Amino acid sequence: MEHILYLIGALAAGIIKGGFGIGAGILPVAFLSLFLPPDRVIVMLYPAMLMTTLFSLIPYWGKWDLSILKLFIPASLIGTWIGVSILALTPGNILRIVLGLLALTFVWNEWNRKRKKTTLPEDHIRPWWESGLAGIFGGMASSLAHAGGMVFSMYLVRLGLTKERFVATLIIAFTISDIMKGFFYSQLDMLQLVDLYTLITTALAGLIGVVGGTWLQRSISLERFQVVILGLISISGLILIGSVFNSL
Repeated sequence: MEHILYLIGALAAGIIKGGFGIGAGILPVAFLSLFLPPDRVIVMLYPAMLMTTLFSLIPYWGKWDLSILKLFIPASLIGTWIGVSILALTPGNILRIVLGLLALTFVWNEWNRKRKKTTLPEDHIRPWWESGLAGIFGGMASSLAHAGGMVFSMYLVRLGLTKERFVATLIIAFTISDIMKGFFYSQLDMLQLVDLYTLITTALAGLIGVVGGTWLQRSISLERFQVVILGLISISGLILIGSVFNSL
């Protein structure tokens, strides 16, 4: 039964990444953490998140903004290490609260972004500290809930990038963070939880989900799809937080 839940989570992650782009990690992690230890869920879904990110990178290769990435990437690696360290040391119930708050913050940010629709000119000079903080907190969110896109996009969406450059920069940030996240997981022996069978099947489920999400996006309106995903993330976040208080 546990393996089936991981496959469902990986499939959902792929569908959301293929159809929506952002939120692919936070929904399956929040949902599965209702039934399983959060640290185990995060590590077990890692292969699917990495494979879907690498698959999504292909059409955007070389189209990212290097001026952003020069500071953004080193900072995100620092944040990734901090997040992995927190994950290894934090009790399950505290992780559930953190994940729940991250989920609700993600939804609030998406609705707020749609309402304001504010961007800066593409030639706007970005303070180094702003890029650095976004990288650090994005790396932490990525390690703790595969939710780095929430923070990365909050920063990038304000910079007035073209749609293609925005997506390419976001995906390359995901890619480098995900690769290093796996290295840090392995350094703390956390990847021992993932056997070869689970690694292969969850990765395949994630890739199938990407294809399905791409098809789904073409079949229904993007706005409707986003409303459904944001609604599910909100419910998962509230249930996660509520489940902790109910257990006290």
